[in-house]
Amino acid sequence: MDKIISLDIEITLYINNQYNSFLDMVMTFFSERFVWLPLYALFIFGVYKATEKGEKFVIRVLITVAACCIAVGLSDYISVHCFKDVFERLRPCREPLLEGLLRPHGCGGMYGFVSSHAANVFTLAAIVTPLLRKYSVVRFGGIYVWATLVGYSRIYLGWHYFGDVVCGALLGIAIGTAMFYLCRFVTQKCSMNVSR
Repeated sequence: MDKIISLDIEITLYINNQYNSFLDMVMTFFSERFVWLPLYALFIFGVYKATEKGEKFVIRVLITVAACCIAVGLSDYISVHCFKDVFERLRPCREPLLEGLLRPHGCGGMYGFVSSHAANVFTLAAIVTPLLRKYSVVRFGGIYVWATLVGYSRIYLGWHYFGDVVCGALLGIAIGTAMFYLCRFVTQKCSMNVSR
């Protein structure tokens, strides 16, 4: 475990120290919550395009949008109350041992394991990707590239360790995938009820 923690710190410091003024601007941009708005718009577009037209179309769209909101809310809740509040791992920007080694850009709350940003954005990616699988940008992982940039920005800015982001991403993918299949099951049941 000590070797894993040591490697985690080394990777974090390496990423954090690859700075220049351009990267500072780009990573700050990707770390802001408003940058998620294009993904929200893409998600709503995907739901509209992927939902079979006909009776109860609006209901099926609402079920899918509600599932996405629930998934992100669940991801945010779990990342805080089942991880941050339990493991209480200090963020790198709060760790006294890293003072002088880390170049933080501000700091968040006290604890950072797991990254809620990573969990939430990968939850969305896991739901949106199968919905928009017909579109080439999604097939080639465009949404996951975007999610990865968000996660990378958290390490670059010194708010999270590399491991915080990786574990947050895995948590998000698990929640998003489970919610996608649950949502598909519910919308299929809705369609079956229409045909009866």
